[in-house]
Formats: sequence, structure tokens, C-alpha cells
Amino acid sequence: MEAEVIDQASNVAVVKLKGRKFPGILIQGDSLFGLRDLAKELLDEIKKRDGTKSEAYCTAKELFEGLDNRLKYYEKTLKKNSIEPPY
Repeated sequence: MEAEVIDQASNVAVVKLKGRKFPGILIQGDSLFGLRDLAKELLDEIKKRDGTKSEAYCTAKELFEGLDNRLKYYEKTLKKNSIEPPY
């Protein structure tokens, strides 16, 4: 698999995969873990305050699930390649 690093900063990089029209963003695993945890805290707080029927809860749930699914894929890939997660 080929990728072109277009730009990078300390914990993030803009990367374009071969065959893709648009570049993506690479987030370090520990940063993804932290973002997922923040989304979970938000989801839990909205659930406590508004219940599970509110639009805010549905939006926060979608955010959490998107981050959680990416983190699970990250962890599965690390495990498959015998790499310990950074958290």
C-alpha cells in the first residue's frame, strides 16, 4: 500500500492513499483513544440530562460509535500485527 504524507504536525498527519481522490487525516492511536473517551463522557452526560430520545443524544451516540468503531479497528490491526497499543 502506498501513501503520500502531504503534511504533518506533532500528533496528526494529512495522508493521501494511492487510488483515493482526497487525502485523509491520520490521528495517533492514543489521541483517538482520548477522543473516543471524551465522546463517551458527552454521551453519558446527555443521556443523564435528556434521556435517550433527544436529538443531542442521537448525535452524541453517532459521534461515539464512529470513534469507537475506528478505535476497535485500530486495536484489531495492532493485535493482528503483535503491536501493543500506546495506552
